[in-house]
Amino acid sequence: MGTVALPMIPATPASLLAGRVIAAPVLLRQVVARRASMAPA
Repeated sequence: MGTVALPMIPATPASLLAGRVIAAPVLLRQVVARRASMAPA
């Protein structure tokens, strides 16, 4: 079918957009946590 095994998730623009919407808050949370850990308490 494809080189990437994503069960029941077609690589459509809608699914890609949904993936970005889902991933964005997670990345932001990691960046905020990283800054908080580097900053002196």
